[in-house]
Amino acid sequence: AATHHGRKIAMDGRSMMSTLEVAVKLGMIKIPKGTFVPIANVPNMKDKEVVVICTGSQGEPNSALQRMATGDHNHIKLKEQDTVILSSTPIPESGNDRLIGDMVDNLMKMGVHVFRHQTREVDGCGPLHVSGHASLEEYGEMIAMTRPKFFVPIYGPYRAKKYHIEEAVRQGIPRKNCLNTNNGDIIALTKDTMKLAGTVPHGTVLVDQTGAIVSNVVVKDRLMLAEEGLVAVVLTVDKKSGQLLTSPDIITRGFIYIRDNEEIMTGLRAELKRAVSQRFKRVDLDRFKQELKDHVTHYLFEQTQRSPIVIPVVNIVGSGKPNGDNKQQGAGRKGQAKGAEKTPEQIAKEQQERFAQMRQQLLGHDPRVD
Repeated sequence: AATHHGRKIAMDGRSMMSTLEVAVKLGMIKIPKGTFVPIANVPNMKDKEVVVICTGSQGEPNSALQRMATGDHNHIKLKEQDTVILSSTPIPESGNDRLIGDMVDNLMKMGVHVFRHQTREVDGCGPLHVSGHASLEEYGEMIAMTRPKFFVPIYGPYRAKKYHIEEAVRQGIPRKNCLNTNNGDIIALTKDTMKLAGTVPHGTVLVDQTGAIVSNVVVKDRLMLAEEGLVAVVLTVDKKSGQLLTSPDIITRGFIYIRDNEEIMTGLRAELKRAVSQRFKRVDLDRFKQELKDHVTHYLFEQTQRSPIVIPVVNIVGSGKPNGDNKQQGAGRKGQAKGAEKTPEQIAKEQQERFAQMRQQLLGHDPRVD
């Protein structure tokens, strides 16, 4: 159509250009000499002289059309009255609908005319969909040409692979030589047989900067930190009386701005004080910290409908033996005379000062710290 109307063609998108190159070499597409021009030449050509064929109809990030829609393309700057034709519908069950919708919105905000298969009746242009997948008939042709001894379809949902196997059986492949596998399945092959031989872990594998594999637990925590934030509560408790020696410290990161939510923070401090007075002397430290974490999580969700990661830190003073989260508190006092031992109040004050220094180093005087 482009050559019929005297237009040159500029292509953008490596996958599309590779496919075209193979098709031309095989003689499946015949293109008159001089039809194609480099994409970099388009800005120097008149609009009526060129058609751009590019990738991105599925809204793929960083695809050619997506970069045009966001104004980030190196050579093509779309403008009002330009026309974009999406020649394929969203791939079913791919989740691309949102990406495509956002891309179309960006194109229309530029004043570009966008024609889609879904709106063909409104636009008066279509049908426009061209499948990117082979038909069942073409699958059969491929099987007939290759005549495999064993057949394992590897792409698509289970039901699609089952149809593919049925076509292979119709082409003469023994059913016992066909397998409908899942990701991670191990296939054992001999000269005459094929069977499943177990499974291996599969899916996305993430590595850190050292090359070590990041566990699913760490990934889950990072997602929670990104989406919900973190709240740390620090309590200093007198071992003998079971009472708080200082007001609870609360640190938030990525959760809420403390100074704009004083009512929530005041309520949280009251809940912390109540928890200490009611539960600290009745259960062991580990259980108390778990109950404290659950209590804070429940309270914050009731108030904000969010569930940040909660880290409870409990410092216990008033005993010569290290315990709780403060196991090193007595290390610096070896050799001191008994009369020089500090009171719980003095120890608590020193801990608060050390904690304030640590907090400043970690958070850089972040105003979200209270």
